[in-house]
Amino acid sequence: MNESAALAHLLDPGMLTRSDLRRLTALSTPTISEVLRRLTGAGLVSVVGHNSGRPGPNAEIYSANPDAAWTAAISVRDIGASGAPSLAAAVCDLTGKVRARVESRVDFLDTDPVTALTAIVDRLGAPRGRVRQVQIGVAGSYDVRAETIHHVEVPGFGRTGLVPEIAARLGT
Repeated sequence: MNESAALAHLLDPGMLTRSDLRRLTALSTPTISEVLRRLTGAGLVSVVGHNSGRPGPNAEIYSANPDAAWTAAISVRDIGASGAPSLAAAVCDLTGKVRARVESRVDFLDTDPVTALTAIVDRLGAPRGRVRQVQIGVAGSYDVRAETIHHVEVPGFGRTGLVPEIAARLGT
């Protein structure tokens, strides 16, 4: 919980010193030091500079590492009168900055959804293993227990086990 609180503060305003984080989180000096050690060790936070201009040692300035984790969002949508579904996708880094966007027309009568969604994530250019989560938006209702998207009209998306299959293929 302490790590989450510190990381949230680093994601919001950006660069903070240990003292800033201690003030914002109300954690003790030893606790905030341990939190920063863990976050740095996990690659989520890095030292990006030093604050000088005060007496004593220069304070390290910490920032969230934007490349630590990426997330992708994919929207499956219908394109106009043709009725051909389309994919629109974007990938964001840990700080929420959009790194890439792509759109693609896909005929799901001829293309397997797993293949199409994997291909569009690959087109985003995010390094494999860096994308930790993929959010898929498709008109329908996902039943977690049955691993099935119900009430979906895009061919192939009502198949049982589709979502776990996509997650396995993408490694998310």
